[in-house]
Amino acid sequence: MFRSPRRRTPRAALLLVSVALVGGAAASHAQQPDGWPEWLHEAMAKESANLKATAVTAADGRYRFRLAGNPAQPGAFDGGWFFESDIGSEAPLECYLFDEDTDLATLVVNLAEVNIEANAEANAGPVGNRSIFALDAGAIDGAPYLALEWMYTVGEAPKALLGFTKVRAAIQGGIVLACSHNYLGYRETFADAFAEFVSSAQQPEADIAPYYEEVALQSLSGQRIGITRVTYSRDEEGDSLINMTSSALVPVGPASISSSDSSTISWSTADGRLINVHSADSENGELVNNLQLARNDNGDWVSSGIYQGKNIEQVIDGNLEPLSELGQMQVVKSLFDSDATEAAFTLWLANADPTRFLEGKLIRENVEVIGQGTLSLGPLTFDARFDDDGALSHATMRMGAAEMAVNRVWTQGRPW
Repeated sequence: MFRSPRRRTPRAALLLVSVALVGGAAASHAQQPDGWPEWLHEAMAKESANLKATAVTAADGRYRFRLAGNPAQPGAFDGGWFFESDIGSEAPLECYLFDEDTDLATLVVNLAEVNIEANAEANAGPVGNRSIFALDAGAIDGAPYLALEWMYTVGEAPKALLGFTKVRAAIQGGIVLACSHNYLGYRETFADAFAEFVSSAQQPEADIAPYYEEVALQSLSGQRIGITRVTYSRDEEGDSLINMTSSALVPVGPASISSSDSSTISWSTADGRLINVHSADSENGELVNNLQLARNDNGDWVSSGIYQGKNIEQVIDGNLEPLSELGQMQVVKSLFDSDATEAAFTLWLANADPTRFLEGKLIRENVEVIGQGTLSLGPLTFDARFDDDGALSHATMRMGAAEMAVNRVWTQGRPW
């Protein structure tokens, strides 16, 4: 969960507003409204030129990075380290390293709120006219990230001040990296500085190095809103640890954002049978599901934990053999390698119905597109495409008038 690492008073983070604030578009590439005055267009176009990156370290050299501009010495807080750097703008670049589990979407939302609140307190005025200026998701050398930008006013007209807060956060190996900047403009400068911070990160190797990794982007009606990261690691007995993390930011209006984070950690046999699994989901920073599935001493399955805020414990027939994500890939590969038209399997879908096992089914439809089919996972149905290993590379699902899409954008290694 996110904890505020440091409460700061941004320096020169606001400009005087002489006209009413006109909100931007919540899009991957924000649009500048036609109603902006010339001074605001000029302020938003400002960038820092010829910035050089400087090597920085934390934890006695355990973590190493390159940070744009002229960085100060890092400071430690409970759960990580803080870095500040002069990047030639009216406000410093502020970056963070978290070495504990941190929900990415919750972090982005809360870090933005910390900055906006600090601006309001520093300038002794209420926050108003909030607008999501930009929202994005992506990957930097295999490190998935979320980005959020807010525009807002502090104080009352005609002396209201205009604020602009930018936040980005990424999962890089076993750590989470985040940066923020509080001033109009410098959008490319900030994005480039964050990319350098993430791509240059060096850290200790994991105890069990993954043999396969993938990152996918989630889009809603063409707007990138979230990321999914999966790693597969193998122990000495040949079983696989599968770690799946998903985070998303969903606009629920021009001035409001909803965050969701989920984590699923499971063990699988080499032939794809599920051994056990722990799954947790949070919405807007509040834990709503916290579930586990494992066999008891009698060999039956027991699903237990918190589901939609209520405690559950359900015994499920031990003769049933649900498949892990690894097993599901094996089913997909076998189907497309054969002459069969469909395949079915058993799975546990914690956030759909943790009290029973559900049916998964794939119907091949690869006459025109290789590896294409209709995938059903319990109540969810997708138009899907798979690679030669049976791993999902693309999926779409209708959600009312909107379309949810998942596109894999990065892989490393192979699942076999």
